[in-house]
Amino acid sequence: MSDRKEFRDLAEPDEAHEAIASLDPSPAPETVPLREARGRVLAERVDARIDVPGFDRGSMDGYAVRARDTFGADEADPAVLEPVGAVHAGAEPDVTVEPGTCAEISTGAVMPDGADAVVMVERTSEVTGGDGDVDAVEARGPNSRPARSACSRRSG
Repeated sequence: MSDRKEFRDLAEPDEAHEAIASLDPSPAPETVPLREARGRVLAERVDARIDVPGFDRGSMDGYAVRARDTFGADEADPAVLEPVGAVHAGAEPDVTVEPGTCAEISTGAVMPDGADAVVMVERTSEVTGGDGDVDAVEARGPNSRPARSACSRRSG
């Protein structure tokens, strides 16, 4: 014999509709401390008053670039950029991206001055010289993405 339970005591349709109609799907909003908010939903939209974080950041590992330097780049004709340094998450950039240059960047790192996009590392290749140093980076657009904050304050 099966252990399956059978439910034979079913409510009549009118009774079921009445029970559902008596439910309040929109309870009155209430304010609770943050530590007690788990499992709840917001009663209304919340907009950031400030950008969080307060700086543009790399949205992926790759190279911080000036977007205009990679326009039109593709597999057959990559943009060749000179690397000027690296920026890692948690560190203040000490490089500036000038025309024709790029900076290695980690996800979440502050965008260096002059850069306005990131080319993901998968769309790049490093060109090394005889000394083993990286002399250039080939960026194969168009997969550059603009720098962004995680939450942007709402305008308007």
